[in-house]
Amino acid sequence: MQENLLNSVIKITKNRDVDSLEYSLISTIQEFIGCKEVSVYKDIEVQGQLTIEQSLCLKVTGEKQFEWVQRQIVAQPEDELLSCLRSACIITVQSADGIERRWLPITRQEKTVAAIFVVSKSLDSSAQVMLNAFCRIFENYLT
Repeated sequence: MQENLLNSVIKITKNRDVDSLEYSLISTIQEFIGCKEVSVYKDIEVQGQLTIEQSLCLKVTGEKQFEWVQRQIVAQPEDELLSCLRSACIITVQSADGIERRWLPITRQEKTVAAIFVVSKSLDSSAQVMLNAFCRIFENYLT
């Protein structure tokens, strides 16, 4: 597993294009964390107003079956997403069936510019550390 993890980090860090970086990041998070869904949301400004774009999303639809969702404006962003973007804090909500929805802020020059959204079964501490590390790598490359 360590060799696979290192190869994934190498793949992420060789990207210079933000779109390619997002694909590498999302596929790596899904592979190592085992998420049901991983998305990148960006805070974009349109005519001076807050506008949120889901720039990329990977959904697991079945055994080794995936669906990629391309760019779309989010008409009604969830309160947790807005809270994550405004506070720069990780927001986690767990349902009664153990499914966890987690928003992780991505900052650049002390301003939250994006959030990574993950849907998964409850994450253990090592998975949380790995997820946070992947988000920091993404943050570093955006900077």
